[in-house]
Amino acid sequence: MKRMKWEKAVLKAVIILGLAKQGVSQQSGVATGIAEPHHQAQFQTVASDGGFRYWDKGYLLAWAFSGTSLDVGPNTPAVMFYDQNGQGKPAYVWFEGAARVGVADAAVTSNGKLIVSGGTRTQEGIVAHYIAEIGDDGRVKHVIRTTPFIPVYICGGQGGTVWSYGFDRDENGNGIESGPMLRQFSFENGQLQAMLNISSLNPGWSLPEGKYPGEINMRCTASSVGIYNGRSSEWVQFDFSTKVLTVKQVDPLPPPSKLRITGFAMTDAGDIFASFHDRSKATPMSGLFQLTFDAGGNGKWNPVPGTVGAYLKGSPIERLIGTDGTSLIHTRARDGRVFWSKYEKR
Repeated sequence: MKRMKWEKAVLKAVIILGLAKQGVSQQSGVATGIAEPHHQAQFQTVASDGGFRYWDKGYLLAWAFSGTSLDVGPNTPAVMFYDQNGQGKPAYVWFEGAARVGVADAAVTSNGKLIVSGGTRTQEGIVAHYIAEIGDDGRVKHVIRTTPFIPVYICGGQGGTVWSYGFDRDENGNGIESGPMLRQFSFENGQLQAMLNISSLNPGWSLPEGKYPGEINMRCTASSVGIYNGRSSEWVQFDFSTKVLTVKQVDPLPPPSKLRITGFAMTDAGDIFASFHDRSKATPMSGLFQLTFDAGGNGKWNPVPGTVGAYLKGSPIERLIGTDGTSLIHTRARDGRVFWSKYEKR
């Protein structure tokens, strides 16, 4: 009963989240709920505190972080990637001549290869940034030196290419706010194209990683690459077939002190979902939300019926891990169990 009352309050007045002034838009693809799980698996790494983990193209990727990246050693696993049965393999990221190597992000390409991004520093203090592909032996196989571009986030695009969201820095290490932030790379030819100048966007892109992990998210599907910036309240999407870049406004979220994005996914059909942790009330809440757009292209986050409730006390969604293209992959508690559920839509 409490869950039903909370959902009605969100849908009617959006008091808890303050996300919109009207109800769910009448468009096809809007989720009406999620089905009972058709698969589940145990992943101990999901139950641990800290770090990043999400499902991407058939694998659960997990890596810890210190600040905004993980400092690794030549024989220390930088990333663990698991299949849907919970079987994991380590990936090692190291470069000859490096004194320190940091891993900022990880993803899977369209041809099933693990890719990572980050930065390195030599004993002499020379800094370089990279995107690397991990071979079958778990070691770096191919690498792209992206300097002066810092690849903050990456995802796998069409034809085994890599898309990255990041920024340029000058010779003094300071960020350059006038350069294109979205770029496509290939391991054969380096940078292929660049777009999305910060000067054309709302304030809030000057912190490329956001105020907290999850405030900015980037995902690739077979047809497009998308970036959601919760701080600037914008959705950016580049369509691979039409080669059109669109930027859409989204109703702003409450401040991070009250609400945070805990998970994000974009399905093959182009549906966009996120899990939220709402701390604005005495009883924290969590649930699944979908980003929808009206006829004018304005977006808002709408709660998916039946998925919201008291955080870790009955809520069906603790965190959204990702999507396998047709199912949403999520947790209910912090016990390491991960569930696959089809989402129902009209």
